[in-house]
Amino acid sequence: MSQLSCKAPGIEKAHETTLEIFEILANYPWEAKAALTLLAFATDYGDLWHLYHYSHVDPLAKSLAIIKRVATLKKHLDSLRYRQVLLNPKSLIQSCLQAIKYMNEIREFSKYDVKELPELPSALRQIPLITYWAIHTIVASRIELSTYLSENENQPQRYLNELSEKMAIVLAVLEKHLDAIREQHEEVNLYRWLVDHIEHYQTDITLVIPKLLSGKPETKPLIDGSTLKEVSVHESLSGKNVILVISGLDISNDDITALHQVYNELKARDSRMR
Repeated sequence: MSQLSCKAPGIEKAHETTLEIFEILANYPWEAKAALTLLAFATDYGDLWHLYHYSHVDPLAKSLAIIKRVATLKKHLDSLRYRQVLLNPKSLIQSCLQAIKYMNEIREFSKYDVKELPELPSALRQIPLITYWAIHTIVASRIELSTYLSENENQPQRYLNELSEKMAIVLAVLEKHLDAIREQHEEVNLYRWLVDHIEHYQTDITLVIPKLLSGKPETKPLIDGSTLKEVSVHESLSGKNVILVISGLDISNDDITALHQVYNELKARDSRMR
C-alpha cells in the first residue's frame, strides 16, 4: 500500500494518511481495514529484509537493497526506538496486532443476540475508534522506519511514547469488554446446556449439579447436613433422587413440610420399586 511509504514524520501526516486509508478501504469492515493496513506494513517490511538476505548472493537483490538503503535499517536494530516500534512484545506493531485479534473476537460474538450478550453493543461501538488508532499507529511506525532508511530526522520521542500509551489504553478497553462478553457467553452456554440436558436427556444428576453450582464439571465439596462433613458431589448424590431448593435462611415451616412430603413420597416409591 503506497500510502504507507515515504511520508513526512509527525502526527498530522499520520492522521491524514489514516483518513486516506479509510477512504481506500471504505467497503471493508472496520477491523478488516486495520488488518489490511498491518498486512501492507508487514509485506513492505518483509520485502526489505528479503532483499537484505539475498543481497549477498543475488546481484539484482544487492542493487535493490542499495537503492532502498536496507543496510542503514540494520544499524538501528539495537536502538530503543526500533524496539519500541517492532522488537518487543509490547511494541507498537505488536499492540496493533493484538488489538486486531481482539476486534475480530468481538466481531465473532456479533452473531449472538445482544439480549444474551448485553456487553456486545458497547464493545462494537468502540471498534471504529480503535481501528483509527491501530491504523494511525501502523502508519506512524512505517514513517519511523522510513526515517531510518533515509537517515532523516526521527519523529519526536514524545509522539512515539504517546502512541504506546494510547495503544495500551486501547488494549485495556478491549480486554475489559472481552472479559465481560466471554463471561456472558459462558453463562448463555451453561443455560443452554442445562435446559437441553434436563429437558431432553436422562442426564446423571452428578453432572448437572456441579454446573448449576459453579458452571463447571467439578465443584467444591458439598456439606452433608446430617454429619456436617464435606462430601463430593458424586459420592453423595450418585443414584439418588435430588430435590434442589434455593432459599434464604427464612424458609417457612410450610415449605419445609412440603419438602418432607415430597421426600417421603419419593422414598415410598423407591421402596415399592425394589
